[in-house]
Amino acid sequence: MNLTLLRYVLVLVISTLLLTSCVFFVDTCNKGVNMTNPRVVGQMDAFSTTPELRFTWDIGTLRGADLPDSYFEQVFISRYSKDENGIPFAQDATFTPDPKEIRVRFYELTPYLATADTIEIQLVFPDRRDFINCRHPASDDTYFLDINLQFDATGFTGADFNEHVAFGAF
Repeated sequence: MNLTLLRYVLVLVISTLLLTSCVFFVDTCNKGVNMTNPRVVGQMDAFSTTPELRFTWDIGTLRGADLPDSYFEQVFISRYSKDENGIPFAQDATFTPDPKEIRVRFYELTPYLATADTIEIQLVFPDRRDFINCRHPASDDTYFLDINLQFDATGFTGADFNEHVAFGAF
């Protein structure tokens, strides 16, 4: 076998391996967001003994648009949703399909709001591949929805929502 033919065969083998690897490592799960236009429903009574935030959203984009209700039923509150003393703000988060909304129940916020005007909580959602027909390499991905709640002396004034994903380790 001459050297030119050996090089050709080697290039062909390496190219085939690379193309096969690329197909194997294609991520068909993570395109798009889970929620578009998340927004508060009703008014949150920040000074009640059990405040509750209710929010809804429009369908997600790309693969996020394919997520079933069972995906959103898996929502939970991140362990990082605490004040500077490690005291959690929220008790739980639950999804209801009709009307489509997530409810976050809080512990009493009055003492905290006496000295602060924002609360940040983080909701956590699972990997999509258990809920839609898709695949990706590595460990499970985790989807987060960061919610920044604003308050003034009269109570709740608004919320900002930010969705992001943490890709699983290889």
